[in-house]
Amino acid sequence: MQKNPDRTYNVTSNLTLTPTEEDRERVYSCRVHHFSLAAPLQVDVLLIYQEKEQPMSTITIIFIPVCIIVVLMVITIIAVIVRRRKHNIKDNGGREAIESPPDNPDTTYSEVTIPEDHGSTKKPQTTDWSIIDTGTLEIGEITPSELIAGEDGWLECILHNYIPAVHTVNWFQKRMDIDKPIAIKNDGRRRVTTERDQGSGDQRTYMSRLALTPVTGEDRGTKYICIVELPNSKEKKEKRTGWLRVTEGTRHNQSTGTSVSKSKVMMNEET
Repeated sequence: MQKNPDRTYNVTSNLTLTPTEEDRERVYSCRVHHFSLAAPLQVDVLLIYQEKEQPMSTITIIFIPVCIIVVLMVITIIAVIVRRRKHNIKDNGGREAIESPPDNPDTTYSEVTIPEDHGSTKKPQTTDWSIIDTGTLEIGEITPSELIAGEDGWLECILHNYIPAVHTVNWFQKRMDIDKPIAIKNDGRRRVTTERDQGSGDQRTYMSRLALTPVTGEDRGTKYICIVELPNSKEKKEKRTGWLRVTEGTRHNQSTGTSVSKSKVMMNEET
């Protein structure tokens, strides 16, 4: 409050607030009452404001230069590749360098030369490597050894026209009390190996073996399944054993002269 020479006073009244969305374009009024006034004095104010612009975050400031650097690196790599490609073509008399076929002893390749048309404006073609038909994969029946509980045994499956780099072999166990077959993993008792069949003269004939060391009661009421997955296809080929059952047998122990009871594992025929 400030006193004037004419005995009047100047009074300043302030209203402090933090605007919200609800306050936008709201009317605020200041009204003065005094006995010397014939009517109250009032001043209306329309609240108009703009939202404050948010500064760029630190992440945005860092992200933009990083993106620019990555784009420049990609452009540089592409330029280097194009330059090397042109250099190789120049060194080969205008032809692209011929790449050697992949080093895979189990796959047969054939070199096919495509003649050039000197009267054509098309880009000359050179040599292409094409894989010769590898034949149809065939799976033989699963052959078991004499499986006796407590002793080592195995099951074998012959694979014809098998290529290790193309086909995938997996063994599964199907039990009577479980609907879904269980994938077999190499552990202390069971081990899967797939190697070239040394007894065959065909380099594409392989033997997949499931070793049981040893045969146990877990093999009772079990089917073993050998599945080979074909490349670039959902098709699979498989062979199954019959249900394995454990029967009691006896073996004569020569050192003690007694008969020892053994559990001999036999394979039922498929039903």
